[in-house]
Amino acid sequence: MSKSGSKPRDVFVFERVETLKANESKYIKPHRIHYKMNGKDLIWDCMKIHDSVAILVYNRSSKKLVFVRQLRPAIVFAQLCQSIDSIDLNVFSKENIHKVNQMFEKNPNFGYTLELCAGILDKQGKTPQEVAKEEIAEEIGYVVDLKDETPKGKGGGIDDESIEVIELGIEEVRQLLYCDDTTSAISRPTAMLFALSWFLYQHLPTIS
Repeated sequence: MSKSGSKPRDVFVFERVETLKANESKYIKPHRIHYKMNGKDLIWDCMKIHDSVAILVYNRSSKKLVFVRQLRPAIVFAQLCQSIDSIDLNVFSKENIHKVNQMFEKNPNFGYTLELCAGILDKQGKTPQEVAKEEIAEEIGYVVDLKDETPKGKGGGIDDESIEVIELGIEEVRQLLYCDDTTSAISRPTAMLFALSWFLYQHLPTIS
């Protein structure tokens, strides 16, 4: 796995889990749908989230695909949930949280995902294409629409983002796509795996 530059390891400590109020998050909004089917009253709980863009970046000069590696606390939360049988947050004991933090110390990829460059569409007046260009520049340091395919910045995200740029060759990408979740060194979002399948079997043959 090829890394662009050296990035010190994040210092992460999982502290607590709390329940959000209905309108407390600016990223997700819980809703309950009431409806009837065959005369019976039913409900369905769902989440309203921002639309987003994701970009599969391929550098034709180096013949490598460019990804981002970053911490996703939800992955840590999911690991914590595996040890309990209830979604009652009171069961997230200090002992369980301590065990999760120990896992983070032992495994440098625990809680991290390897992802496509991506971002949410929350910027007023900007098209998805414009947001995509900004995310590419911010996260991996590339400027699109140029013949020169070398990065123009260091990437790494903005504000509190802590992003590591990862470059993989074609064969490394094939291995990433086909390895089992239990043997993969790092979590891989399903959407990224679909994108890689498209790239390898639909797009790559047209540019090789």
